Amino acid sequence: MQIGRFVETAPQSWSKHSQTGLRYKGKATPVDAYSPSEPEKFPQFNGRLQVAGHRLSDPEHSQYPSSRYEIRCYAPGAPGEVRSLSFEELVAAQERCFQPEFKFTVEGDSGRPRRPDEKIGMVAPKDHSLLVDSVDMHYQSWGVNRQYFHQMSEVGLVEGFQVRGLVRPESLGYAEKALSDAGCINYQLHPSSATGHWLEDYSEPLLDGGRVVPASFKDQQRPLRELLLEARQQRLQPHGLSEQFSTQGSVDSGEYQKVGGAQARVHGEHVYQAQSYVEGGNLLSGLRPDGTPYVLVGQDSLDLTRELLTQRLGRRPDEAEVREVVARDYGVKPDQVFGVEQPGEFHIDMRMTPLAPGVMALQDSRRASQMQAAWIREELGETMTPAWNEEVEAMLKAGEESARYEELTRRDLEKAGFQVVSMAGAFRNMNNTKRDGANFFNARHGTNPQGEKYTIMMGGTAKQEAYVADFLLGQRHLSVDRLYFLDPEQNEETLSDQGGLKCRTKPQGRLA
Repeated sequence: MQIGRFVETAPQSWSKHSQTGLRYKGKATPVDAYSPSEPEKFPQFNGRLQVAGHRLSDPEHSQYPSSRYEIRCYAPGAPGEVRSLSFEELVAAQERCFQPEFKFTVEGDSGRPRRPDEKIGMVAPKDHSLLVDSVDMHYQSWGVNRQYFHQMSEVGLVEGFQVRGLVRPESLGYAEKALSDAGCINYQLHPSSATGHWLEDYSEPLLDGGRVVPASFKDQQRPLRELLLEARQQRLQPHGLSEQFSTQGSVDSGEYQKVGGAQARVHGEHVYQAQSYVEGGNLLSGLRPDGTPYVLVGQDSLDLTRELLTQRLGRRPDEAEVREVVARDYGVKPDQVFGVEQPGEFHIDMRMTPLAPGVMALQDSRRASQMQAAWIREELGETMTPAWNEEVEAMLKAGEESARYEELTRRDLEKAGFQVVSMAGAFRNMNNTKRDGANFFNARHGTNPQGEKYTIMMGGTAKQEAYVADFLLGQRHLSVDRLYFLDPEQNEETLSDQGGLKCRTKPQGRLA
């Protein structure tokens, strides 16, 4: 029995590889599945349309069509109420239909170094203050990228953004046919010899149309990983914490700055190479309640930047100098650059996400492990074996250890003036790998052309999604018009590769 998958409503005839409880587009609902009609209609699109759905509190929630489609969509209702909406009706209601467009072949460029005295525009925010025009992805005709490409293009039909895919030139013809056969619309394909999965990490678009890629470590005398582990030891050992968790540096080792350059070519942008080394997943940008732009940077990235500056300056810079360099790279004021301790992960976007101006959700591993343990024990009941019990106890212990890192992150966020909302948003696979089974922090936020806000998350089990939807919408921690969960079938493959939905996408747009 696999915990971490839908199990409470799974028809026994379903394939063990299927995400049980979901209805897949283009596939018939199993004959033994009970699927009643949606009982209500709810207003959407600023009240212009009534969309079929039901309340999350409905005892038959998991059986309705809107709960069984591969993309689930929720909306807030009356205080404490969450509504499940028919995603199919949301898509069908859209009159504007994007048609595929194929542009010129683009090549990668790692960018020219930014001059120290050169001012650039503000980095595009990663919260709801971005009116998203397009979302860049690496398109492949198989696997996780293909599935997310299809699903993001469908969400884009509802929310008014288009998906732009970088695809290798030799794969263009096959990609065009695969997308056409799948009935996919609302996308562009851009042939490029420079491609990679994790577009979030390779560059940061600027609101003035430019793009910044991380600095290069090629001239450093010591390996990046060695420098990183040494810096972690100095920070974490005084707290009795290990520095041995996933490290970063793949952007530099793979020269993926060139992929960021290829994205810039698609959008007709200038490419600047930063003086700092900040991978995109370790940077969260946004606006405070008064509109002041901020940048949160994982401490690993600030320490690596300090090493770059030490080599360049011939002396070790202080913290203020490091923050000033990051501020110049990303177009914000130095006093709005904040270092936050890594929450036991190599990138901060695996354990935190913005909910509102000045409000940040942070993983609560202690709570997540306790919730998951309770679910497992409830589901297994008398069939709980000693081996299962041992694994659950190990998970609880790991949750306690992770919580110690998260407390340091909370300290830094509160010091930076943020309200921190603790949330169980990352859950582990129960197969002794200690990888996440679901991650609701690695999400995308935006505003559509009508001024409505939305959040797109990776999926999870029925219980996980119900908890997150109720916590965020029902308890009013997240003020959006729509909250989406994508197909959780992709979780195992993408999370075991140390990345999720946000890591594979890069929005482009302007301030809402």
